[in-house]
Formats: sequence, structure tokens, C-alpha cells
Amino acid sequence: MRKKLTYTLTIVLILVMVLVGIVRTCKVEDEAGSALPFDVATTHEKRFHHTRYEGLPKDRAVTEIIRYIKKYLYKRPYAHEHLRHYFQEQTEMVRSHTQDLTPDESSLSVALFGDLMWIGKAHPHYVSEVVVDHLHAHDIVIGNLETPIDVHRRVPNLLPDYLTYNSNPNLLSAFVNPANGRLPFSLLSLANNHALDRGVDGILNTMQLLDEMGVKHTGVFPKDTTGKRYATIVQKNIKIGIYAATFGLNFDKPEYRNSIEINRIPGIAPPDSAQKDMSSLENAISQMRAEGVDFVIVIPHWGYEFELYPDPIIRRVAHAMVEAGADLIVGSHPHIFQPTEVVYVNNYKADHAADFYDYQPSRMNDRHGNPRKAVIFYSLGNFVSRMYTPSCQIGVISSLTIEKNAETGATDWVLNGSRFVYNLVPTFPGKRHRLMFYDEYKDLYLLKPTKQNLRRKAEIEFMMNHFGTSII
Repeated sequence: MRKKLTYTLTIVLILVMVLVGIVRTCKVEDEAGSALPFDVATTHEKRFHHTRYEGLPKDRAVTEIIRYIKKYLYKRPYAHEHLRHYFQEQTEMVRSHTQDLTPDESSLSVALFGDLMWIGKAHPHYVSEVVVDHLHAHDIVIGNLETPIDVHRRVPNLLPDYLTYNSNPNLLSAFVNPANGRLPFSLLSLANNHALDRGVDGILNTMQLLDEMGVKHTGVFPKDTTGKRYATIVQKNIKIGIYAATFGLNFDKPEYRNSIEINRIPGIAPPDSAQKDMSSLENAISQMRAEGVDFVIVIPHWGYEFELYPDPIIRRVAHAMVEAGADLIVGSHPHIFQPTEVVYVNNYKADHAADFYDYQPSRMNDRHGNPRKAVIFYSLGNFVSRMYTPSCQIGVISSLTIEKNAETGATDWVLNGSRFVYNLVPTFPGKRHRLMFYDEYKDLYLLKPTKQNLRRKAEIEFMMNHFGTSII
């Protein structure tokens, strides 16, 4: 009976999404007959951002499903005018800290990506060779693995399985460099709302698989782990500390806490300043500094799905992370790009006011007192995904270089731009998922100036510009 109900619900949801998608495709055409950019905010827009599943009680989750689907399809760029203006200025700020990637023996090149998600039947060659080569060209590659990979459990392939993930190991092994048999991933965060989709055994088996593949992981720990709640990577005499945490879990049962521990950020889903607690992060960063960590990376699974700007409470949390000592924040969970922000700490470049004629950096102080700058990627969107809207299918690999001063021991960073990837999601049985660079996808599939292609291209390129970093 339960299985029959599940498949009935699947059919109903598919029909709803198809009908809304047809309306979405047919409704917008300007007077000249060309496709409009996707759903630009207007004075009459419905503020779908109020439909938030993060922290929503189960009884309300059922009644909100239609509005949530609309939010998934219509990603309104709603934000207060001052916030839009601020991030427009930040685009110039970010680009002023960007230069070409030049490999060096004394600096670390780092590649960052967002949500690496379940895609069902991942075949072993779904990733373009040039994407694989680009990742392997970096010293360190970091991202969020948002699915268990448990070979002892079924890999789902139907719509309800969007709620309970499990993936085939090909999801990762497709990135292997055939020349040396190695994966490019240095570390993957496991701290996200899907961590326990297959229970405690599912996440423990995932951790074992990553260990066998030679990939470090953090954010989830067996109960008997020592007090260290972060990971470290040491290369070229630079020691990096990585702390990952999530706003919550989809399947959180009290008995789980007897077996594993997961880093969390209380009070951000739903937003509740009274419950917000940063003590775990602050303690971890203090431990890192005592251990001799040179550069601190925080990977928060936060924010709200399908929203183009970070909520004010998320910005406050991000700034609190910088004040606690974070040098780089790599956000995930919204499944679409959000803007990037550069923050100056402890009077960094205080005597360079003339450099900021057209824009002003955000400034703050921390408890350590050393002048530095930090960068916040509020959301890198989806890296690998089978979601069905273009803004969820476009992904990004952002690059930066970390340098260490041999005399003072101080570290600094410079951005190296971004490469955009695209998930070609199969719409018919027998077709295969494909991950390629967006330029390759555009040349192969968007050359014909059809209404659908023009609209898809407009939506994708809006998201790329919205992200606010230089394109390699």
C-alpha cells in the first residue's frame, strides 16, 4: 500500500511540474518576439522566498509543496535595494582581487565547487575530460558531497528519491585521472541535510569508501573520535584547516547521536538569533591556530534553497565566522549561485582609500588583530545535479591561490576566476547524464536560436553574471 501511494504521489508531482513548466515556457515573450531573461523581479512579484522548507514542521511541509515547486521553477531575484546595490559594488571588489592562475612552487592553487549531488545511474564516463583535467591542475580541490554513497544499499532513480539520496561510486570515480588513477578531490564535506538519508550505516559506509579512495572528509565523525572536529591539509609548507557544518538534517533521530557526531550551526533554519550558537566553530578555529594552521576554510551548509541572495541572518553568521578567524567561506545548499563578498579585517589596506573610488570594502575586526582579508562564497550552487531548471544545472569551479610569506608566516590569497560547468540532464530513458564546461554545452546545444534555447541561455548567463566573479 505504501509503495502504491509513493508512486501515485510521484505521478501527481510530475504532472504538476510539467504543467507549471509549460506555463513557464510559454508565458514570457517580449514585444519583439525574443525570449526574455528569466523572471526578472517586478513590483508585482510574489515573494516565493517566504516558502522555506529549512526547519519547516512536517505538517506544513505537505501543505506548502505546490508553492515550493513554484519557487523551484521561478527563482525570483528578490532582495532589498540596498543589498542588491551592495553586491553590485562587491562584483567590482571581487574582480579587483582576481588575477590569472600562475602555478608556483611556493603557493597553493585551490579549486572549490558546491553541491556534488545524487544523479541516479551515474555511468563511469559522465564527466568531460577537460573538466577532469581542469580539476587535476590544482593542488587542492574541495567541495560538498551531498549524498551518501553506500554500495550495500539501493541507488534510487525516481522522483520521491529526491528526498532520500544514495549514489553509485561512479559519481566520484568518473573524475579519476587515467594517467595516475587518482581522484582530484583533496577533501569533501559531509555536513549537510542529506548526510543521514541512508541512516548511520549509510554515512559510515560513505566515509569508509572515501578513505579507500584516498579522499579526506570532514563534518561527520564517529562517536569515538577525539575532540578534533575539523580536518587539515599540509602542502608546500602551508597548513590549511577545514571546518564543515550544517544547519540541520532531513532525518534526525535521537539514536543517531549515539553513533556519530555532526557539526551544526544552530539558529539559522529557521532563523532564530536567540538560538544561534557559534561556539563549536570558534573552539575549532582556536584549536586550529594552536595547532599551527596557517589558513582557515569554513564550509557551511546554510541558507535557503533557490534564493539568489543570502538572507540577512546568513550574512551576519558569515561575518561572525570571519571575526572568529575564517579566511575563506565556501557556502552550499541553495542549489543556485549567490554573490561573493570580500571582507577586510583589522584595518587591512586602511591606507589605500584611493583604491576604492567606485566601491568600498566591508571592514571588521577580529580577536587576533592581524591585518588580513577574507572571501565569502555564499553559494557555489550545484556542481553535479539532476535538477531540471537551467539555473540549477549550471555549476562552477572557482579557483584561488594561497600564498605564505616566508619571513612573517602570514598567508594571503588571490582569486583566479571561475570556470562554469553544465549538467546535461537526461529527459528520456536510455539517455545519460553529462557534465561538461558550459562553453562546450553552448556550442553543441544552444546554437539554434529557438525560443527555448534563447530563454535557457538567458537564464544561465544571468546566473553567471549574478555570481560576481571573473570568468576564466
